[in-house]
Amino acid sequence: MSNIDGEETIGKILRQAYQPISLSPCVKEQIRERLLVEIEACSYGSRQLWVRPRLMVPILVSIASGLIAYGYWISITLW
Repeated sequence: MSNIDGEETIGKILRQAYQPISLSPCVKEQIRERLLVEIEACSYGSRQLWVRPRLMVPILVSIASGLIAYGYWISITLW
């Protein structure tokens, strides 16, 4: 280990330490299907931001607060 002098040596050590594994076709198919389901769920949810109640309530409260504050500010500056 004390004679590590180049990238080639480090590469050889890493290749020996981390041997690639081979998965069965069944496991690969299960992983692929699960990944596709998760991607579909994420992309479906990201398109419908306005439908989510957890996101919609804070947005509406912010807009309402802004309008109230703006109306109050206008009423003070005009009088």
